[in-house]
Amino acid sequence: PKIETNNALFGIMSPSQASKPIKSSFESYVFNVGNLFVNGSRPQIHDDQSKEVIVSPLRNSKKIVICFTGTAHKIGQLPISFLDMYFAEKDVSLLVVKDLENNLHLNGVQSLGKNKEETISAIKEMCGEKDIYVIASSGGGLAAIHYSIELNAKALIGFGIPTNLTSEFMLKNSDNRAKTLIRRINRQFSNQVLDAKICLSSTEKTPKIHLCYGDQYSEDRLQAQYLADTKNVMLHPIRDCESHACLLGSISNNQFPDLMTDFLN
Repeated sequence: PKIETNNALFGIMSPSQASKPIKSSFESYVFNVGNLFVNGSRPQIHDDQSKEVIVSPLRNSKKIVICFTGTAHKIGQLPISFLDMYFAEKDVSLLVVKDLENNLHLNGVQSLGKNKEETISAIKEMCGEKDIYVIASSGGGLAAIHYSIELNAKALIGFGIPTNLTSEFMLKNSDNRAKTLIRRINRQFSNQVLDAKICLSSTEKTPKIHLCYGDQYSEDRLQAQYLADTKNVMLHPIRDCESHACLLGSISNNQFPDLMTDFLN
């Protein structure tokens, strides 16, 4: 599918954003600590780039994490295989949903159903009795909030995710990212869909929501802080992170392990 933008908001990092310290730290993290991951409790998934939905071996794990990627089909600028290494070591199942239609998952997932309702039913059937957790990065985050509510998820963790994509909010905060896509989804969807606070405020039971963002990256900080006064929402500024790549930043400054422990517990 055609990708309308290469803006960082939707999971694509420009060369200027990929700082050397973060990259070096990530390489060290994967190759030095990664041996613990590849010897995990279950086989790892194979990331077929052409598939919209990928599921790890379910086995007898009690937890399953549903991952909503950005339009780059990665999680926080990292390949799906990195995330699966972590969850395989924890013996947690993983279900990955990619945004191949470039609709930020807001219309449902075509390979699971013709609309959002059918998609939710299919995911519930796949998850069975497992406890559901949701992880998202970048453009996958808004839909992840909606799905986490509908699926009665225990928790959601988002890395640099949007919480309000209405044209009014973007303009007010001088957020000029992905203008073409923002205009299109504002024509397609109502404010009730594009503004997560409306949805969360009208729902009695909501999951724990962990919002991670670069503490020095104003666009993501403003998106996270928009939900600061919303029930069950916790903000996690990633220290000394100047870019959209806050997942990489959390690895660089060693916040990642504690964030994931809080998320899964």
